[in-house]
Amino acid sequence: STLESTGWWNSKSGTQRQGESTGGRSDGMRHIAIDAFAGGGGASEGLRMAGIDVGIAINHDPEAIRMHAANHPSALHLTEDVFKVNLSEYLRPDDVVDVMWASPDCTSHSKAKGGQPREQGLRVLPWAVYRLCKQIRDTTGSLPKVLFMENVEEIQDWGPLDKNGHRIPERRGEDYRKFVSAMQELGFSFGCQTLVAADYGAPTTRRRWYAVFRSDGEPIKFPTATYSKVGSFGLKKWRPV
Repeated sequence: STLESTGWWNSKSGTQRQGESTGGRSDGMRHIAIDAFAGGGGASEGLRMAGIDVGIAINHDPEAIRMHAANHPSALHLTEDVFKVNLSEYLRPDDVVDVMWASPDCTSHSKAKGGQPREQGLRVLPWAVYRLCKQIRDTTGSLPKVLFMENVEEIQDWGPLDKNGHRIPERRGEDYRKFVSAMQELGFSFGCQTLVAADYGAPTTRRRWYAVFRSDGEPIKFPTATYSKVGSFGLKKWRPV
């Protein structure tokens, strides 16, 4: 892997790198947030706005990682295939993964694809999230406390493809249900909603599937809208682009 920052423990060498942080906690443990499909850092920036600094960022694209590192220099940057990265090399047994964010590629689920054939390799990316969560559990003894996932709403129709790469209508949602069930069997509770970001103050009207998986026993809650298209019933009007 390519490490664009130092400041992290490498379990292979057994050495502590300069700049290691315990996340401001007094228990001596490292409390870590992970961005599993980091891209240029949009989700990581949102987490930072919410008071959460990403400690590990994963992406296969060196240019995306370079951009992410410029904006989040204290994070450990792993330029790796999300299906091949081994988090056990970077986590310690006493680490606590408080938050993990995962926004897998949406293009082969999106209705914007129309009737074109879908790419099976992109459609199975959620299973990389399952794999990472198992690695975290096996290394630290616990699943991430909270896992957030985001995608197009059509991911709920994720199912097998025929030999030509087209969806099979009668098997719509089959793979999605298998994935959610597998995550629940790992030990997560699960909740999801389709939300419009404009209803929460962002200048975009795209609808997105947001899922929350929790292993800490706390209830799953979704935010209450504070904006609406016309600004009625005490809500603010959508913000223009």
